[in-house]
Parts: sequence; structure tokens; C-alpha cells
Amino acid sequence: MVAPDRCPDNPTSIAERYLMHLLEPEEEIAFEGHYATCSTCAQVLEAADEYVQAMKVAAERLRTTRK
Repeated sequence: MVAPDRCPDNPTSIAERYLMHLLEPEEEIAFEGHYATCSTCAQVLEAADEYVQAMKVAAERLRTTRK
């Protein structure tokens, strides 16, 4: 669980799971409350979002080239 007053132990992992909707609802709410007030975690979330989006694009390219 993400504590509102401190960063999670592995913010990148939490951010990636958040972006892929893999957190439990209470974890999601806690992370949203935290990163909204934490510039470090907000930056991690932004970087994780770029990574997740790039992986989606890469996966789609693989699917279309294999057809």
C-alpha cells in the first residue's frame, strides 16, 4: 500500500502497474493521492507512461509485421 506521506519502495513498479490497471482499487486510490502531491513520483509516473506507450506501439508493430 502506498502511504500518502512517503514514496513507495519501488515507485516505477507501482507506476507501471497503475498504468496497466493492475493495482487493487484501494492501492490505486492511494497512489493517485500520493503522486498528485509528490513531484518525484509524478515524474516516475510520466516516464513509466512513456515506456508503457512505447511497448504498446512496439507490440502492435510486431503483430502487424507477422501477418
